Amino acid sequence: MRIRLDDKDIITVEDLNKQIKNNKKMKIIDVRIPEQYNASHIPNAINIPLKNITNQCMVLNKNEEIVVYCNGGNSGSKAQNLLLDKGFIRVYNLEGGHRKWLNFNNK
Repeated sequence: MRIRLDDKDIITVEDLNKQIKNNKKMKIIDVRIPEQYNASHIPNAINIPLKNITNQCMVLNKNEEIVVYCNGGNSGSKAQNLLLDKGFIRVYNLEGGHRKWLNFNNK
C-alpha cells in the first residue's frame, strides 16, 4: 500500500515485497553508509549514501520509479526530498526503513 504523508509518498514493506516479487521495474536506493549496506540490504538495492545522493543523482532516470530507504526512515525522507527537489517524479520512502523490512521478512 502506498501512503501520502506530509505531501510525500511512502511505500510499505508489504507493497515493496510485492513489487520485488513481481519484478517491477524500479530503482531501490539504500542511503545508509557502505558498511551498513554491506552487512545487509534489500535485494537489488544499490548503495548511494545520503551524503552523496545530490552528486550521484545525475546517473539516475528522473522518470523511473525510485524507492529510498535508510535504517528507520529519517535519512530516507531526506533523500526523497533531495531527489524531488532535483526534479525526480516518482520517489517513495520505505515506511520504517531497513529495520522494518528486516523484521517483516524474518518472521
